[in-house]
Amino acid sequence: MTTVVNIFGGSGIGKSTTAAHLFVEMKMKGIHCELVREYVKAWAWRGEKVGPFDQIYLLGKQARYESTLYGRVDYIITDSPLLLCPMYEKFYGDTEVIKDSALNFIKDADKKGVRHLNFLLTRQHAFDPRGRFETAEGAVKVDQAIKDFLTQNDVNFVEIQSTGYERAPEILKHLV
Repeated sequence: MTTVVNIFGGSGIGKSTTAAHLFVEMKMKGIHCELVREYVKAWAWRGEKVGPFDQIYLLGKQARYESTLYGRVDYIITDSPLLLCPMYEKFYGDTEVIKDSALNFIKDADKKGVRHLNFLLTRQHAFDPRGRFETAEGAVKVDQAIKDFLTQNDVNFVEIQSTGYERAPEILKHLV
């Protein structure tokens, strides 16, 4: 069985750092895991904007990358959970074209033995705008939109209140 460890939070909150730290901690403990990074990050570094119809493409890219690991590794750690795509679609485009597809993809994976554990990070440090789409103020709004999206769609999650180096060990306690 594969467990997907979804790290949620807005831009610059520490998803990538936490995911990388968790990956290293798990590897060092001999846990069979893989890190699935956020596909759209390269767009941010190039200054390429996400268009109104790009979330379906991004969902497909992330789902493909993640699903190729189902049944092959014990844990997938991702800083780009699939449900971020419909959340961003709603947040920026006020549409919900892909929401049902994303939710159904996860439900189908669950039926096939893939477990999803969701962790929502809280903002604890100053915002670094480099390689980001949002401003500091926009990122805080996204934080709330993510929490609202998860709650409204009955997605269980654990809120991680700790900071920096303490986040990965806190998440790890929920996994093993």
